[in-house]
Amino acid sequence: MKRFFCIFIALFLANFVFSQTEDSPKFPEDSVIQFDAKKLFEDGDYDDVSVLNKTGEKISFSVLAWSEKDSDWVRYGSLKTSDYNDTDTISKALRYKVTPMNRFRYFAITATKPKIEVLYSIEKKDETAAITINYAKAVRPLASLESRAIRNKNGDGIHAEFSFRNISGKMIRSVEITLKATDKGMVVKNHTTGADETTVRTKDSIKDGERYKTQTSAFWTDFAIDEIKITRVKITFEDGTEESYSL
Repeated sequence: MKRFFCIFIALFLANFVFSQTEDSPKFPEDSVIQFDAKKLFEDGDYDDVSVLNKTGEKISFSVLAWSEKDSDWVRYGSLKTSDYNDTDTISKALRYKVTPMNRFRYFAITATKPKIEVLYSIEKKDETAAITINYAKAVRPLASLESRAIRNKNGDGIHAEFSFRNISGKMIRSVEITLKATDKGMVVKNHTTGADETTVRTKDSIKDGERYKTQTSAFWTDFAIDEIKITRVKITFEDGTEESYSL
């Protein structure tokens, strides 16, 4: 009886250890996202992984799946994004191309290191594990904001050309840009108003992720202007909120 009891205890412990290993594999330390698909999809079907990049970072991902057969992590597929609003869906590794995703339960995702710190989140969207990348810290809503002096062939004066990209995550109703023209560091006044600075306003709504580029009227007549700086920005969003900052 004593021997039978010892065997029973041994079998119980062995089964317990197996269950723990099977149910809770140790996730790779370098993974940026780990998930239990059974919990994420609430015991429903799942068959894809996607990524939406809300940063300007170029990031590649490897999707690892826990193989109970191998008792190890196997490379299931890959994802890649290189710009704001880029999306991608999983590209399966050849070995597992014919193996449905729902044959695996646990997944770990590793990523290349971005230049600026980012955060990863994941949610269920139908039968897809949807990953979103955001900056860890707030960034200004206009990316690649630039301006330069333009001399038109008709010789009517100096125009300013400015451009930017909306990375705010929202629709922009309008942007007010304040400009200052200089000639070797000396301020060139607006030939109509006599002011040191000139403020212009965009006319069209700008979608999230959209690039915007336009030219102003010829506000200056000094053809020696070598720089037009953007000094202030005021953004009005479609939801009525505003954001202003100086440069």
